[in-house]
Amino acid sequence: VCLSLRMLPAIRYTAASELTQKFAERLQMRLQEEQSLFETIEREKRGEQPILLLVDRRNDPVTPLLNQWTYQAMLHELMSMDNNRIDMSNVPNIRPELEMIVMSAAQDPFFEENTLANFGDLGVNI
Repeated sequence: VCLSLRMLPAIRYTAASELTQKFAERLQMRLQEEQSLFETIEREKRGEQPILLLVDRRNDPVTPLLNQWTYQAMLHELMSMDNNRIDMSNVPNIRPELEMIVMSAAQDPFFEENTLANFGDLGVNI
């Protein structure tokens, strides 16, 4: 890709990620092996060198922000709500009547009022 774009990039990577470090080292070795292909590019282009940034997706700060932040969506994602039921049987020392919680707007006024409330509004209502 670098050759087809006629660019010899400077490779940068996330220092905290061993995976990106290894990938950057292997890529740099490969580019050095094929250095002769990039010689004409170097002569043609003078100026700023492009940067190839390698990022480890496991260190992704954006993805959590893409989740829905309504009360009902958070219950589904964080508490594994299924058919409006939350299984709490794995919680230590849980009372028997709380092992299976049914989230129903007809029976739970808090759930009814906050089902579609976003995270900020929900925090105020709690």
